[in-house]
Amino acid sequence: MKISIIGAAGTIGSSIAFILANQGLADEIVMFDVNKNLLKCHVMDISTAISCLQDTEIREGTADEDLSGSDIVVMAASVPNRFVSS
Repeated sequence: MKISIIGAAGTIGSSIAFILANQGLADEIVMFDVNKNLLKCHVMDISTAISCLQDTEIREGTADEDLSGSDIVVMAASVPNRFVSS
């Protein structure tokens, strides 16, 4: 099963990716986000964390082709939270 996560560099998206990978619920997890540097960090961290436990492939998605063929697409993207001081 292929699962794609849009907004995967955020707290919710990266947590979902880790839970799915840790429980072995997908053969492939493709993570998308506009914050490419943070996304790369999450992909590396999750891949390392589950390397001894599961054979799930975790990778960064960069194009529409990476999204095609997904059995499930999770939308975790949102507008960045900006705290306004008064």
